[in-house]
Amino acid sequence: MPRTPRRRALRRGRATSTKKEHTFSSSSPTCFLRTCASRARRVAARRASYEAIGGVAGALASHADAVLAGLGGRQARHCRAILERLVTPERTRAIASLEELRELPGDGDPDELESVVHLLADARLLAIETGRDSAGSRVEIVHESLIARWPTLLRWLDENQGDSVFLDKLRAAARQWASSGCADDLLWRGKLAEEARRFRERSERRLPEREQRYLDAVVRLAGQAQRRKRNFIVGTITSLALLVVGAAAGIVTVVRQNRVISAQLEDIRRTEGSLEEALARETASRQAAEQARMSTEEQRRRAERLQKEAEEARDRAEAEAEKARAAAEEARTARDEARASEAEARRAEARADDERARAGVEEQRARQAAADERRSKEALEQLITRSVGRVRDRLR
Repeated sequence: MPRTPRRRALRRGRATSTKKEHTFSSSSPTCFLRTCASRARRVAARRASYEAIGGVAGALASHADAVLAGLGGRQARHCRAILERLVTPERTRAIASLEELRELPGDGDPDELESVVHLLADARLLAIETGRDSAGSRVEIVHESLIARWPTLLRWLDENQGDSVFLDKLRAAARQWASSGCADDLLWRGKLAEEARRFRERSERRLPEREQRYLDAVVRLAGQAQRRKRNFIVGTITSLALLVVGAAAGIVTVVRQNRVISAQLEDIRRTEGSLEEALARETASRQAAEQARMSTEEQRRRAERLQKEAEEARDRAEAEAEKARAAAEEARTARDEARASEAEARRAEARADDERARAGVEEQRARQAAADERRSKEALEQLITRSVGRVRDRLR
């Protein structure tokens, strides 16, 4: 912010006050405490007034209003155009070159626009990153809070919100188009060209020269495409009309030829009717003869089939008789084998009875031997007992 005589006087007053406070502090402890309390009250008052105006954002907005109020009518319009250019459609800071800002439309020359940019930079509302020349300098808004909390800028942005996205796309496309040497391949087509045409019809807003030239080129190219399309449609309709006229003449000729052909066809139909009747009679006689032949052939095939079935039945009967004889033979063999098996089973049963008898005898003998062995043990134990008794008696 530029230094004014009033601000210099305020700073000199603060410096004088500070010196006096240092003088008082050196005189006595009481004066020093009073000075500290007074300073604390002033700091608290300044902080309260600072918070009352909304902090950093509120102070910056108030400062921006003060700067805008100090501008003239043309400078204020330039200020609005510059600030709107430095805000994106998403309400964030945009970076633009100083040369772009000099090309903004308005009722002033580029030097006047550049002077407004430097004036806003001196007021700490814009930041300029200086390059090697004016085209290389970059400009942006000094703080995001200026976009979010300055009511005047918000009102300007709200008024142009409907076209901000389109203008941003137009600005980028025009920049790319100009850098490529104004190539027609980079001009909008289709929906974007239609949107550009509608914008041009509804808006009277002045655009920078580069963007205006790009918009004119897009509309001109779209008009040429529309005219080519219209000419193609007219040519197509004319060709179709000529084809319809030729087709009508051909249809008249065809109708006349169809009448002659219809009469000839009627004669042909009558001749065909007579031929069809004769052919039907001949076909009926042929079908009768064919049916008689087929009936005879069917009877012959039926007789052959019956004879074949009789032979097959005889063969099956003979086969069944042979199977019956074989089954009877097998039955006799099985009966003999069953009788032999029965005799063998009886002999085996007899041998088993003999074995059981011998086992009983052996078991009896084993029991007798065990009883004899038990009696021998008992007799031996008695003998030992008596012998031990005699020995004890002798020892006594």
